[in-house]
Amino acid sequence: MEPWETGFHCTGGFLAPAFAGDAVATWSPQPNSGKAYWLDEIQVRELEPMLHPNVIGGWWFPEDASVDARRLTCSLRAACVGAG
Repeated sequence: MEPWETGFHCTGGFLAPAFAGDAVATWSPQPNSGKAYWLDEIQVRELEPMLHPNVIGGWWFPEDASVDARRLTCSLRAACVGAG
């Protein structure tokens, strides 16, 4: 593994399903926090057909990605050592 490899992984998005009365159903993303779209029940089911029948919609984050925390820490350490 090279020191700059952070384990970046983009899976094509993240879906936060919402159910009647839960926090996701009444929450909304911060402005300027990246692309996020409210999907209705039908749209959510197109993405995740096996969700619980009580789903009412959900937030879709199409640009969501992640890094491997251990690799990122090693990368940051290598960069700090390299910078002195």
